[in-house]
Amino acid sequence: AAFKNQNRPMCAPYGLFFVNSKKNLEPVAIQMYPNEEEEQHPVFLPSDPPHTWLYAKMWFNCADANYHQAVPHLGFTHLMIEACALAAKTTLSRSHPIQRLLEPHFFNLMAINNFGTEVLMNEGGGFARLTMSGEKGAFEVIRERLKTWRMDVEGTLPADLRNRGVDDAEALPKYYYRDDALPIYHAIREYVRGMVEIFYGDENGDEVKLKEDFEIQAFAKALVSTEGGRVAIKGVPGNGTFSTLDELIQTLTSIIFTSSVQHAAVNFMQLDEYGFVPNF
Repeated sequence: AAFKNQNRPMCAPYGLFFVNSKKNLEPVAIQMYPNEEEEQHPVFLPSDPPHTWLYAKMWFNCADANYHQAVPHLGFTHLMIEACALAAKTTLSRSHPIQRLLEPHFFNLMAINNFGTEVLMNEGGGFARLTMSGEKGAFEVIRERLKTWRMDVEGTLPADLRNRGVDDAEALPKYYYRDDALPIYHAIREYVRGMVEIFYGDENGDEVKLKEDFEIQAFAKALVSTEGGRVAIKGVPGNGTFSTLDELIQTLTSIIFTSSVQHAAVNFMQLDEYGFVPNF
């Protein structure tokens, strides 16, 4: 009963990491919970008894895995891109060039999200059976993250790397996500720029066509709308109005990158991490 009710322990750990002489990132300290007033929690170190340090790392990985499934994976690829897809499908005609540009990246999105709602995120479903936080905990963390997540920061790879302090390859070598994703991000942006300029003209030219495109302006508005109880996406370039081609290009780049490269990064390597059951 406790398992079904998700009455399971979960920590909120801090980890301190160090780049050693071999350029490897190594954990050097872990604290399971933040200190609150009188309550002080121990800090675990590699010098602790081997099993103590092992358990500390397992609990840290478990918390990281639960956060990963809720926020980077479910919340800010699947559900975020569904919101973008709904905005596009309800404002852009099927023949609109921007809809045609985005459509391949929305393929089967609604179907897989619906399947996940019925099988993984339902009460007693996959999240409840397999994770420590369960679906209720996952949605609680997503709601909390929505308060601060921004498309022009966390949803824009170069800005996200700078914001997290992991953009310097000298300070943090062997960060393969950064090293592999950045060239693809820039390639996507250049591709999007080329497609946008075919329809709207060069970014240095007259942008009247963009401003007078009532469909694309409706799309911009829908992304940040709170109508009907919807949650606006924060940090959308232009904040509801595309005044420049660069605002449109940046928005489309973020959507395409998130639905392709970012999802691949947070989805397809899961077995490598979660095949070891205690991590989950």
